[in-house]
Amino acid sequence: MIQPKYVALDTSTSIDLFNHQSDRVVKDILDVLNSGRIVVYVSFEHVLELVQHSDQNVRLEQLDFFRVINLVGFPKPVSFPATWRNSPLCGSYQDVQETEISALLQVPNLTLEQVVEHARPHAIAGLASGKDFANDSVLRDIARTGRAAAIVPLNQAAVSMLHVALQNPNDVIPEAGDYTMLDEHAAEQLKPKLITALAQQIRVSGDPRIQDPDRLAAHVTDRAVQVICQNYDSSGPDPFREFLSRVFGLDLSRLPAGATRRDFVLEALFRSRMLTHERRMRLPDGAAYKALTQHMLPSLVAWFALDEAAKSNMPTAQGGNMIDFPLAAFALYIDKVLVDKRALHQAKMAAEKNPFLERVHKNLFRTKDLQDLLRTLSSL
Repeated sequence: MIQPKYVALDTSTSIDLFNHQSDRVVKDILDVLNSGRIVVYVSFEHVLELVQHSDQNVRLEQLDFFRVINLVGFPKPVSFPATWRNSPLCGSYQDVQETEISALLQVPNLTLEQVVEHARPHAIAGLASGKDFANDSVLRDIARTGRAAAIVPLNQAAVSMLHVALQNPNDVIPEAGDYTMLDEHAAEQLKPKLITALAQQIRVSGDPRIQDPDRLAAHVTDRAVQVICQNYDSSGPDPFREFLSRVFGLDLSRLPAGATRRDFVLEALFRSRMLTHERRMRLPDGAAYKALTQHMLPSLVAWFALDEAAKSNMPTAQGGNMIDFPLAAFALYIDKVLVDKRALHQAKMAAEKNPFLERVHKNLFRTKDLQDLLRTLSSL
């Protein structure tokens, strides 16, 4: 029996197909998608992109795209609330990553390729009719309330802050005794400059829903200074590393000699992500973080490599990366993922540095128009 191909479409294409169902080329595309040879793949990240419009009617209509699809596939959620057990609610990038974590906690010496093979069945375990999916009470509630729309400015701000943090990613963090930390008074004096820089980054991100970048930047900076000043002793022998260890729970012995800013930021991101997974998976604190490194998880290897490629050829932060990168990482697990030109280029750059990521690059594709999409789908 011929196994169907799993294909993920990007948001703009899904919207075009739904809005132009009467067009001949769209009818032909839908015939191919519903032929039984292809399963339209969707994750929670895909749904969030579809329901981020400011207008409720538009959000619901865009979710209704799935009504024209006979069958959709998705990852099964690992953390599945009892009230949703009979729901077609799809899992997310996090759920697939937790399957990777589970495999590695059982067999720590698995290669990246072996982890992918272990996790792939879970990544494609969910199946539902398009109508059931579009009617899902949880997804429709998200579309009705507009909760996902709030994610856009948060993503923009998060990427902007990370972009600022890595302005000089290769700078080596000085050893104890080679630097001094600001005390609380000096930090307060520095705040206006930090606020101005962050507000500028938020403006560059260009999200119109952030009405007052200066106020947002002031709030974020004020909270950051408070947290920092409350949690380190500036007179200590190595206050920066003590702060990272105490507040973030970083194991500093994992960092390479001559660690750079990027090393610290990526390790902090990895610790934060493992903490989230440990809570969701009901693991003891530090169980995943102490046993694993960021280089052992295929989905994280892909995400960080795409992020590095993006920073190397993009002068400003892109909030869309917060969703684009995990979507591209699904190419490890399914046959084809439709992306834009930018994401495809970044995947090519990443694959040139790491042969493992050629699997991602090979499974990504872009199309010039709907006719081109039809040709690509028909050739699978």
